[in-house]
Amino acid sequence: MTYVSDLWLSTLITEGTSLSRDADDCISEATVLDDISSYIQDGKYVFVMCSSTNIDRIMGIWQNIPADKVLICDAYQKRILDTVINNVYYESSLYRRHDSPLVIDKGKYPKYYMEHGFVSLVRGTENFISKIKAFPKDDVRIIYSMWTGYIAENLALKELLDTYPSYICHASGHVSKDDLVQFIEMVDPDIVIPVHTESPEKLEGLVPHRSVCIVDDGETFII
Repeated sequence: MTYVSDLWLSTLITEGTSLSRDADDCISEATVLDDISSYIQDGKYVFVMCSSTNIDRIMGIWQNIPADKVLICDAYQKRILDTVINNVYYESSLYRRHDSPLVIDKGKYPKYYMEHGFVSLVRGTENFISKIKAFPKDDVRIIYSMWTGYIAENLALKELLDTYPSYICHASGHVSKDDLVQFIEMVDPDIVIPVHTESPEKLEGLVPHRSVCIVDDGETFII
């Protein structure tokens, strides 16, 4: 806040996804990680479906996996994690390299991991779904940590989650309405433009003393 308060902001362009949602009972990232960490302890082969760019979620999972397991990911995910870890400019208990190795998925799980179990980041594609089905159902745990709307669009994924031991737990990455209002008040802009929302006009009711400008797609706005 020290830095923000020293600046004068003419126009704030902010996402407003939560504006169209009736409820504002957002689950915290800490709660999600606590739930996921507990569920990870329960299975030998744990498959986690979450966004590759959800760094907090992945790092939190890595920091909380059992000592006898490894985290398996693809080269893209490993590059993201390595970049974050190598560029953190402050002491962090989250963004640090874990003692348990980070292993790149090369298509076939090594014998050691098959014997001792693992935690693997996967996607809801036919390829990954087929790999999961090759494991004994009683030894598998699936954690789905993304927007649940994707499940309805993927029948193979829905069948997998309905058939195998699965746990759905997700915290939205979109700012809540309360936090959005707090942020607007903190930066104190002359104009606020809500984007990425189906109900931009609802922001006017949340900050009635602010100048809210609703800009349509394709419309030019000159600052």
